[in-house]
Amino acid sequence: MLDRDAHGELAKRLRPFEFEYDAEVGARVAEARRKLYAVPSNVAILLHERGASHREAWDYAAQWSLQPADRVDKILANAEERRSRGYVQTYSEGRRLCHAFVGGDPARYRRLLTARLLPADLS
Repeated sequence: MLDRDAHGELAKRLRPFEFEYDAEVGARVAEARRKLYAVPSNVAILLHERGASHREAWDYAAQWSLQPADRVDKILANAEERRSRGYVQTYSEGRRLCHAFVGGDPARYRRLLTARLLPADLS
């Protein structure tokens, strides 16, 4: 995820191409997307841990993911598949761990991409 300074830099770099990019809006949208990233994980928890019905989980996903109905159907299908009950958690948790580990440091980002790290190495 880009920080506020990076959104400003992106706006500057796009100007020569006559593309208007509002850095403030971009940063706010990115923050909202970051907060909504866990919706598929939450759907899996609703279904498998809290015993929610398909309809309850679908309604939750539709409200909070801001996705069209066909994407909500896909979120539910993935969450309901027995082989992947816990797998959906890896996306939101992995993203959170990697983001915290890197913390905006290019050297740590390079290490994340090139070293063999376990989740415990990221905390």
